[in-house]
Amino acid sequence: MICPVHKKTMVATKTKYGLRESCPITHCDFVSWNGSLPANSETRKARTRAHLFFDRIWQSGKMTRNQAYAELASYMRLSVKKTHIGSFSGIQCQIVLDFIEERG
Repeated sequence: MICPVHKKTMVATKTKYGLRESCPITHCDFVSWNGSLPANSETRKARTRAHLFFDRIWQSGKMTRNQAYAELASYMRLSVKKTHIGSFSGIQCQIVLDFIEERG
């Protein structure tokens, strides 16, 4: 993968969460997880926020994690396989928050 800012080949590191690729330029904040498009700090913040609120749905025990993701996938008209907040764009993260708000 190539950093969209510096046009440098990103450096891959294996972590317990999967493959993390980052720009070799120290001050660059573009990071990619598991081959998803690189995300800047604003996209990462949006993903973190979406996960924080979404995870509360299934962590409450009212439904399983798989059920929660199935509902989100249906709402977003995605396959469950493609419903990963960690690879969503900022706009998709807002859709996750809209889903949560509509669920009440």
